[in-house]
Amino acid sequence: MNRFFIGFFIAIMAMFLCLKKSKKENVYKPKKQIARVLSSTNSTNKQMAQAMTWDDKKLSKIDHYYNGSISWTEYYTYDKKNRIVKADDYGNNETVEYKYDGKNLKSIEYTKNGQLRETINVTYKGNKISRLEYIEYDYNKSTEANEEKHLSLMPEIVEKSDIISKAGFYYDHETLTIDLEWDGDNIVKTIYNRVLSGEYYNGEIYESGTKTYNTESTYTYDKNTNPIYGFRDGVYILSPDTYTSRIMASYSKNNLTQMTERWSISIVTNNQTLSDSGIDTYNYSYTYDKEFLTGKYPTEVLYTHTNNGTTTMSTTYYEYNN
Repeated sequence: MNRFFIGFFIAIMAMFLCLKKSKKENVYKPKKQIARVLSSTNSTNKQMAQAMTWDDKKLSKIDHYYNGSISWTEYYTYDKKNRIVKADDYGNNETVEYKYDGKNLKSIEYTKNGQLRETINVTYKGNKISRLEYIEYDYNKSTEANEEKHLSLMPEIVEKSDIISKAGFYYDHETLTIDLEWDGDNIVKTIYNRVLSGEYYNGEIYESGTKTYNTESTYTYDKNTNPIYGFRDGVYILSPDTYTSRIMASYSKNNLTQMTERWSISIVTNNQTLSDSGIDTYNYSYTYDKEFLTGKYPTEVLYTHTNNGTTTMSTTYYEYNN
């Protein structure tokens, strides 16, 4: 996935939570501060994923690990209202900036090597974010296999269809939106729509056409405290293999227990139409250390996803400051 924040954190990674009017937006001041995040999967043992450094009540940086060593680091800058205004990955010359219109988040901009690459425009309905509109710059016949990015805002496209993934689609224009529906302080539905316009290569000839992704996702939650609620870069911390569940991880007040995706993909040219669709379900279960955190904050998250008889499992471990 193009990591945000994406990543998924990532997310995004750097993403978007709409708080109640009584709260300041994009201010991450949890009662319990995460010190370290570790992870394990079907094939790997428990290992370090992230380490957080706090300056009093502000998160100042996150070290991201790969195979036991620091892979990259992101640093955070705040304004006078204690809102995150910038996330920097100096080693990769990447920056994400948060733009505000009064109290509301207006847009998020991703810059790499001094060039604006991606923007997210934010729309509100009342005091809740209702739509995220992504804009990617410098297409130039780009393929969907983007370069490695750490602070990228653009959601990853996960090819779920063998039919469509057999040939390449080269696009020079794109529209991408995610619409959000809320129940209180939790997002209960997202509608993801992405349309690429360009050329489809079927192995022999190029044909002009469009490629469309549609995904409607629904979410359920427990009633306990989400430790990354309000942290836009929280997509990095909970890392399943789908982008929209990473968004929910940092947007919503409670802990995500299940996500159901109903997806469809199509390619339409003058000579043919290819399409596929399906349903995927992702489950999350939590362990709470009642003695340490009075049972309100999770210390472990078990993630499972079964597809075509194969089950993917991973566990995220939270360690908190005293």
